[in-house]
Amino acid sequence: MAANFHVDATTFSSDKETSFQTLIAGHTEAIKTLERFNVTIPENVISWSPTSEGAPKGKRLFRGHCFPTRSLQKTEIRGCPQCLREDMEIEGYSKNVMAMRGDWLVPHVTLCLKHKHPLVTLWKEIKPTARYDAAHQLSKVTQSIVSGQFDEQLRDETDFDIWLDNMLTFRAEGNWLAQFPLHAACNFCLMLGTSLLRHEMSSPSSVLPEDRWAVYQMGFDVAKRGETAIRNALMGVKKPGRRPPRRTQENLS
Repeated sequence: MAANFHVDATTFSSDKETSFQTLIAGHTEAIKTLERFNVTIPENVISWSPTSEGAPKGKRLFRGHCFPTRSLQKTEIRGCPQCLREDMEIEGYSKNVMAMRGDWLVPHVTLCLKHKHPLVTLWKEIKPTARYDAAHQLSKVTQSIVSGQFDEQLRDETDFDIWLDNMLTFRAEGNWLAQFPLHAACNFCLMLGTSLLRHEMSSPSSVLPEDRWAVYQMGFDVAKRGETAIRNALMGVKKPGRRPPRRTQENLS
């Protein structure tokens, strides 16, 4: 919206008697203040935006789940270049039509299920108000998006990818992990997958960030089956000759 008036988001918010920082925090009062100036934020944007309201200190609520604020507000902003390019194609490459998706903020989300494209870093910015001024930031990388500079090799979605998407769209599957907070469950899958790799790699923590999706999947494949499966898998790590599933080895090679 700010870009349509040729100003940055901070200035636009100030002109409307609120602050961009409170909008980033998802404060209802800030949204209502904009409405008094006939500026309406679409409901789907609000529902896919983290909010501090109703969340413990240092946390954000997002899609019914509680996340540490820092996990959702990292300096790197990721996205799917194919989604953004599609936005422009639909609108005839008009300005300010690219839209960031809320699930891209979740660190455990590593793939766009629609295009099977890995999420990539589009920009880095330390200052939050500049970081989340999406229209301004996207204007600086538009040519790179159009030219395919951000494109990466496609990959099939994993069971973990699908489960996480279901959890963020209120389609819970009811497996063993459902009893835990989503952020904790995802971290557990990552840590379990890392532990299971210790037999194969001397330093599982050295797995590149772009390959962590395979580690998430390795942990999820065991964790979803519950405590007995987890215990047996961890015991198996101690036994000589045990190797991770072939598919996981290939993904990390």
